[in-house]
This record gives sequence, structure tokens and C-alpha cells, in this order.
Amino acid sequence: MNPKDTLFFAEMYSLVKKMEETIEDFDMKERTLASIVIGVIDHEAIESDTGHAEIKTMYSFNLESREELEALKQVMDGAYKDDDDDIDLDGLLGDLGISLN
Repeated sequence: MNPKDTLFFAEMYSLVKKMEETIEDFDMKERTLASIVIGVIDHEAIESDTGHAEIKTMYSFNLESREELEALKQVMDGAYKDDDDDIDLDGLLGDLGISLN
């Protein structure tokens, strides 16, 4: 990674740590489902076997079970919207027993 990428990654790391600390500070660990994955494409480090760039990643989870992970994945999948998609987020969240109100 180049120096700019490294600085960006370091800043993102500090923000992820702040998120984790905030969850703890507010005593919300038992009530918060959180998952964040950040990937930085490193075009300079092309894998010789595949010809693809490497992705440097960091992640943080505040989950207690695979079931909670699957619930978050469903929310993420439903919230991700392609130009051609017309997903009803309220309906998806309601199906999971979650309300934005």
C-alpha cells in the first residue's frame, strides 16, 4: 500500500475503535448488533497467479451468534440497492421484527 492508503487505513481503524468504545461506553454491547468490514484495494500488489489486486481488510463485529450475523447479512443484502433494484427496506426490516421508528 502507498503512504496515502496507509494513512487512510489508520484513520478508518481509529473510527472503528471509536465505534467499539461508544458501544461499550453506553453499555449497549448486549443490545447492539454491529458489523463493519472495510477493504482497500491495493492495485500495486497484484497477485502473480491470478492477476488480481489484493484487498487489505479490517473488520469489527459485535455479534453473539451466527444467527445475529445472518440477520445483519439479510439487512445488508436488502439495503444494498442496485440501480435496477426497487427494494422495500421497511418491509424487509419489518419481516425481521425491526422498526426504524
